[in-house]
Amino acid sequence: MSSQDPSPSSKRSSCSEVENETPKKQRRPPKLSLEDLSDAVRNLAPAKTPMSRHTSRAGTPLQLSPKTVVRRKAHDNMSERIFRAVAGLNVELLKDTLGAAESFSSKFVNERDDFGYTPLLCAVALEGPDQTTQAPEVQENIVALLLDAGADPFVNDEKGWNCLHWCAACGTKSSMEVLFQVCDLNFQRDRDTCCSCTSKLGDTPLHVAARHGRMDIMKYLIDQGSKPSTLNWLGQSAADVACKPVDEQWKPSVESEYVRHEVRELLHGHDPFGNMLLLHHELCQLHCPHEGHQESPARTSSLLTAVRERLPGFEYTEISNFDIASDNILLLSHESSYLEDLKAIECRISTAGSTLPFTPQLQRRRMDQKGVPKISHEKLSAIRKDADMILSDDSSTVGEGSPLDNVCASPLFRAPSLQQVKDWSDTSFSLGTLNAARAAAGGVVEAVKRLLQGNKQRRAAVAVRPPGHHAGPVGLSTGALSCGFCVFNNVAIGAFYAIDNFPQVKRVAIIDIDAHHGNGTEEAIRWAAGKRRWTPASSPIFFASVHLFHKSSTFGEFYPGTGEADDTVANFVNCPITPLWASKKSKGGKVGREAWKESIERRIAPALRSFHPDLTIISAGLDGGRYSICSQYFGVW
Repeated sequence: MSSQDPSPSSKRSSCSEVENETPKKQRRPPKLSLEDLSDAVRNLAPAKTPMSRHTSRAGTPLQLSPKTVVRRKAHDNMSERIFRAVAGLNVELLKDTLGAAESFSSKFVNERDDFGYTPLLCAVALEGPDQTTQAPEVQENIVALLLDAGADPFVNDEKGWNCLHWCAACGTKSSMEVLFQVCDLNFQRDRDTCCSCTSKLGDTPLHVAARHGRMDIMKYLIDQGSKPSTLNWLGQSAADVACKPVDEQWKPSVESEYVRHEVRELLHGHDPFGNMLLLHHELCQLHCPHEGHQESPARTSSLLTAVRERLPGFEYTEISNFDIASDNILLLSHESSYLEDLKAIECRISTAGSTLPFTPQLQRRRMDQKGVPKISHEKLSAIRKDADMILSDDSSTVGEGSPLDNVCASPLFRAPSLQQVKDWSDTSFSLGTLNAARAAAGGVVEAVKRLLQGNKQRRAAVAVRPPGHHAGPVGLSTGALSCGFCVFNNVAIGAFYAIDNFPQVKRVAIIDIDAHHGNGTEEAIRWAAGKRRWTPASSPIFFASVHLFHKSSTFGEFYPGTGEADDTVANFVNCPITPLWASKKSKGGKVGREAWKESIERRIAPALRSFHPDLTIISAGLDGGRYSICSQYFGVW
């Protein structure tokens, strides 16, 4: 478990000690974490309470020397008496001590001990000797006395915690109520200011209460104006840290998981933006590649099943009834000739079979339009044989339907006949593909509309297929050997739709985390920039991609072979990563996931913050995940 500072009230012994006795120097006890939930948050209280920090197992109080070197005995005795009165829950002693101090009481009540805590910081964290017997009325009186004497409730300890943070951690609601009342009257601090005070990590009192599972404190803070959507410096909301200690190795118990569920439900119920949209459409299941293809209808089914099993219903809202994309919407990112090609291919399916190879269809239509002659069957077979020989000495083979297979259908070698490449295309077109692709694009557009029209949600997940980031304005991108399973560029369509229809959206960022470069998205943005006459200075689109990149005379290039360098003029940030199988470095070097994380943190995130987008769209290809077939084969992990 991680270790943090001991709580303030634990620094002082009880009042049972003889006040004139010279304090014995003791070895400072080890610092324990108040956020240690190893007791399975049985009572949702810290493992060690403030008062128990300086009490031995036998119950004998431990003596600590005062913070300052003894200069004036009276001064030191006065400060020590205040701390002793607080630690011993002795209201009468505190009254007498503060009364004796008269006009100097404000100086004494703001003295710090060896750990940097004031008497008030200790008081708000008070707890009975058995860690269960609370004395809220006594504690409330002590807190009120200290505040009346001039104690500052906004003094921070070395973690940046003030009294409100400690009340939230220890569950001392009565003290928190007194603090809010006094802050309103004496410190000219409104309730919003009190609720938004942050520690060095950016945690508000609500963050601290959520981390310790203090339901009553959270309800009170929310009533006072605390916002569950507030993020700390790590980008975490109170719901994100609910019942979670700092130590990532800590394993939650069943009980703590139950409490965490209750805490998150409370916070999401009061957070207007806490709910996530989950969009999917039944038409997306009608896109059916050839048997055994990895981009199958089961992909979205498995994703939706996982979400429903792992996320409680209050965290998301499912939407499956929305309009599919019209031609006008699709034309935001694609040429009209491409739409005509797709409609023509769909018409041919009834006679050609249930599934057609998509990439060769497009290539053939392009070659027919340009009058390029078809390659002979003999030459095509020779090309295929040469490609097989290239792979013969490598233990890793490329399966049927890979980009290498599609080299035979590349315009570089002229357009083969449909029969010659029927089984070689990695991208298929079935009877339901066009409507599925329209639904996929429509899902992104629907998400954009709902997020920007003032609804409660501010984030959405769109589980649709077929994918789209390899699809350029005319489908097959320039120089590409494959359509990469893609039909319409869904993210580009969503970005252009937002810019055209919502005046508040001036800048849109597209972040591509797929293992393959989003060549189609780049091409669509360049195409739109020329069509809309965007200048480099006025371009409203920022595009960043982190992807694998490798060119080899032996193995061929990693698809699609683009994204090697940035294009700062066009607002493109490309982060190419060498695959593990092609790198001489060990897996602990700057390759694989380490390189991926570094690219996000050091290159994409700073550029994204500088761009300051009004809307961010993530092209979330899953082939970069640990359990993806592509990741395991190409060595992302």
